[in-house]
Order: sequence, then structure tokens, then C-alpha cells
Amino acid sequence: MAEWSSVRYGAATRPDGSLDLAVRRAASMAAGYLRQGDRVALMDLGRPQLNVRSGVGRRHLMRIRTQLVVCAQAAGWASKPALRKLPHGCVVVLLSPFIDDDIADLAVQTVKHGHMVLAVDTLPAPLEPDRETPWGEVAAELIAAEHRVRLRRMARHGVRVVSGC
Repeated sequence: MAEWSSVRYGAATRPDGSLDLAVRRAASMAAGYLRQGDRVALMDLGRPQLNVRSGVGRRHLMRIRTQLVVCAQAAGWASKPALRKLPHGCVVVLLSPFIDDDIADLAVQTVKHGHMVLAVDTLPAPLEPDRETPWGEVAAELIAAEHRVRLRRMARHGVRVVSGC
């Protein structure tokens, strides 16, 4: 946790941090779906202006990879994440560390609207406590416990949850 928001000089994200894991997994999943001929879109819940419309092919994969870099550099927290204009029958893949209720609630609501949702957990494991504060270990345990509760709640509501990839 102490290193969570720190970055190396010249790097936009901390290697093996939740954002780095999300970007690499999103690029890999997009490549896999596009290779099968599926249409793929990219939605940045924190900054909808960075979205990429659905498309197919190698050029579209390059577009998505490029936009993932932009999204990572502009990463931030969204007070009320929302998915808009989802086509009927689409599969929604949410990549998140799921450290707050809003994104977990969004996953559940999306399932309730009839979409299949795959929640890919990007919280780094193990969660390292901040050793410079007396409450670092307790805070890490609390965050981990809340995280487990969120993942279980999403699964109970029909969200397919993937952790530890």
C-alpha cells in the first residue's frame, strides 16, 4: 500500500501495480477477442472521452493499445462510474482492484440489466502494508477483508469474478 501510488521515474504506472495489471490484461483480452473476429470496444469509466468505439481487426487492436496507454497516463478515480449504451448481448469485462463499492455496484447493476459481466480483479497480491505508520498492517488487513466481501457479493449476484491471474 505504501508503494501503491508511487511510480518509477519515466514510467506512467508502477510495474505490477493494479493499473499496470489492468492495462496488460485489457490489451491481452482485446487481442484474443479480436483474433476470434469479435467486436471489441474500450470504455474508460473514469474518463468517458477516452473511450474507443467497437471495431475489429489488427488496426483496431493497435487503436485500443494506443488508447490504453493514454488511459493509463490519465488514470483517476470516478465518483460515479457508469456504463452507457451497451449493445444487447455484449460481454462486459471490468478490470479493477475493486477497492470501493461503486465499481462493485456497477458490476451488479450491469448483470441486472441482462449483460454477462466478467470482473477481473487487479488488486496486487499480497497487499503490502505501509511500514512507516503504526496502523499500516491493520489498514492492509481491513482493505483486504473489504475486498473479499465485495468479490463475494458480486459473485452472489451473478458477476463472474476472476482473481489472481
